[in-house]
Amino acid sequence: MHLSGVLFFPVTPFGPDGVDTAALAEHLNAGLEHRPGGVLAACGTGEFPR
Repeated sequence: MHLSGVLFFPVTPFGPDGVDTAALAEHLNAGLEHRPGGVLAACGTGEFPR
């Protein structure tokens, strides 16, 4: 497989109760509208355990 285009690294939004799934869905949908060459999830984009 050959990837071409911009790679999309979505950042996971957190709220007081954990992952803000509504904000995550909105962010993913907005990024996918631009037809990225690939989406890389859970790859060290700022999520740190407490």
